[in-house]
Amino acid sequence: MKPNAAKGIEKVAETSNHSAEVDLMAPGDGILGAVPPKGYTLVYGTSHAAPQVAGAIAILKQAKPGVNTATLTTALTCSGKEVVRGGVHKPRIDVRQALDAAVSPATRTWDFLAPNEANDFSPLRGTWAVNGGSYMQTDPAVHGPVASGVANCDESFDVSATLTRSGDPATGIVVQATVDYKKLEVSGYWLAYGNNGAASLWRFDSSGYLSDSGKAISLCDWTLGFPVNVNGTNIVRAVSVDGKLLYQLNGKTVCKVANRKYRSGRIMPTAFLLAGNAFMLDKLTVQSLHSTFSHLEPQSSAEPPPMTGALNRLGGPFWPPVRGQ
Repeated sequence: MKPNAAKGIEKVAETSNHSAEVDLMAPGDGILGAVPPKGYTLVYGTSHAAPQVAGAIAILKQAKPGVNTATLTTALTCSGKEVVRGGVHKPRIDVRQALDAAVSPATRTWDFLAPNEANDFSPLRGTWAVNGGSYMQTDPAVHGPVASGVANCDESFDVSATLTRSGDPATGIVVQATVDYKKLEVSGYWLAYGNNGAASLWRFDSSGYLSDSGKAISLCDWTLGFPVNVNGTNIVRAVSVDGKLLYQLNGKTVCKVANRKYRSGRIMPTAFLLAGNAFMLDKLTVQSLHSTFSHLEPQSSAEPPPMTGALNRLGGPFWPPVRGQ
């Protein structure tokens, strides 16, 4: 494992290296360290970040003595706070979040009553902050897709996201997402809806947020008639168990599909905005699951054919463009 040094929550320490070869980050700037003969001083560098990782592994081992080190390392990596320098994003360890991932079952809830809840999220595009009980995109001039994500290490989960937005274009959450922050590309499953009551479920394969890279494949055709609160609050629910994914919108099932390509990853509120549109996450609840639900039967285990050309059932700009190869 190759750690480097973090400075606070959001920065790489000036004294630290930072590259794609780094696995994760840990505090290594201004660490209180012992010095001979009987004193203490502030120390700096990756030599002091490495013991933080070792200590984190020890804490996780104590909580889950039967779990191997590789699994605990994964918990640290997937639950960490993304920090960027030079276009390279790496996770800074968060022992509390890693314990949530390693010690299950667990339910995490964000109601955004405290500004520091924003620290658990890593924006992909847009300017995000906690404001008035919501986690919201705050730049009124932004145009196009916006997204921000929180880590989720579980393959089996029940996610409920309460979303509010103004304007017509597509809105929803991406689950089981892996993100290339430098290329602005996402892989995972997008549970989408529009203000006209249309809803669908898509699979992103390295799909570019600002380019035509990768693929965006419709797993469920856009279907009208779902209950949508226009320019108001809507609840998107995703349940993933045993390689099957259920999408519900305001309590009504949109579709059930096989999702064996992507198993765990970030949960990302995402929307296509026109200038002046508002988009916010009012509440997010993530519950780990360890039971199977017999009613979650996939519509088909076959690979859907990629689609090309224009598709717009939302009454406004459609994103992403339907593409495949």
